[in-house]
Amino acid sequence: MRMLSRKLLVLPAVIALSGCISSKDALFDPSAATLPLAGGHYELQLYSSGQWAALEKGSLAIRGRTYSWTKDGTTDSTEYSIYTAGVSSFVIAEKTYDGTYQYALLRQSNEGWLLYAPTCDEIFKLKEFDQFHMNKIEKGKCLYTTSRPLAQDLAKFADHAGKWARLAASR
Repeated sequence: MRMLSRKLLVLPAVIALSGCISSKDALFDPSAATLPLAGGHYELQLYSSGQWAALEKGSLAIRGRTYSWTKDGTTDSTEYSIYTAGVSSFVIAEKTYDGTYQYALLRQSNEGWLLYAPTCDEIFKLKEFDQFHMNKIEKGKCLYTTSRPLAQDLAKFADHAGKWARLAASR
């Protein structure tokens, strides 16, 4: 389950299937979007068995205050925005096809840009989460109505998850 969620729920690979950290409305002001990543070619890597393994490569383009990710070999792109959530931490927000929003955490570290996109089940499995901030669970999604608790829960997950996935500059 964990490897499956990593492959399906990590930023450029699209934060798009069930079991996500979500909201029915936008929780961040679009004018507050930030651009911590440079445009260019990147490789999405997963951490497994003590090493980083390539998942996919693609191009990251900046369009105004948003990003567009296009996987190599395709013309389809995914649009998302990034918002500051603390020192070297950012929340990634993607508006999905049904008008809801899904979220992940991006952290800058000495190993590059680390990504965390937990499922709702993964949030619940952490013993440190004795008090949750989400408002309800609906169809396997942890739903939030405000940005601060969402960012706090994503940060707690990242603090306990260790290495998960990263976005590394590529050629």
